[in-house]
Amino acid sequence: MSTGTISDWVIRNHRHYVVVNKPAGLAVQSADDEQMSLEQVLSAYTKCSLYPVHRIDQPVSGLVIFGKNGTVAGQIATALANDDTVKRYLALVAKVPDLPPSRELKHYLRKRGSKTTISTSDDKLAKKAVLQYKLHGDLDRYHVLEVMLRTGRYHQIRAQLAAEGLHIQGDVKYGARRGNKDRSISLHAYQLAYKDPVSGDPITFEAPLPETGLWSHVSV
Repeated sequence: MSTGTISDWVIRNHRHYVVVNKPAGLAVQSADDEQMSLEQVLSAYTKCSLYPVHRIDQPVSGLVIFGKNGTVAGQIATALANDDTVKRYLALVAKVPDLPPSRELKHYLRKRGSKTTISTSDDKLAKKAVLQYKLHGDLDRYHVLEVMLRTGRYHQIRAQLAAEGLHIQGDVKYGARRGNKDRSISLHAYQLAYKDPVSGDPITFEAPLPETGLWSHVSV
């Protein structure tokens, strides 16, 4: 988890919402009162109740938006569901030979407990998942991928990349050889771009990459 202060995480503290760069390892919400969550920390910081607009997985870092009332949270959630919304991630994945520099992935995903599995189109419990990736760069043993989500499914990026042999660094749940000591995975929610639900103006948020580990060798 980040050693910075809460104020370091805050990208924008608007009167109606707050946008933060969540550190890996911190849950957005928690049903366990003894487990600290991003919602609890930010509620104390902003001195108001917060309503999550969307979520990212606990071991993932990056952008999260909270509304300062339920109405605003719902409006932003609706805006994020539009087809022209940009949801861009960066991922460090195990190198494979002859990786296409860009590709669209389509799968049918089925949630089974705390994990998502690849299924078939005739599975009534499976949902279609689509993403696009392009090669952003290379490290010694890893590709750096820029991933654009076209749908929003549970563990979608983790499951779809793993199905192609592109295991995210540290993600042992989806086939990585070794985990990280802090249980983080090298997946970062980097950019959100959408139309403001009130004004209709375009709005874009970007979350700086973590400054530790392999991320310190990646530039955007």
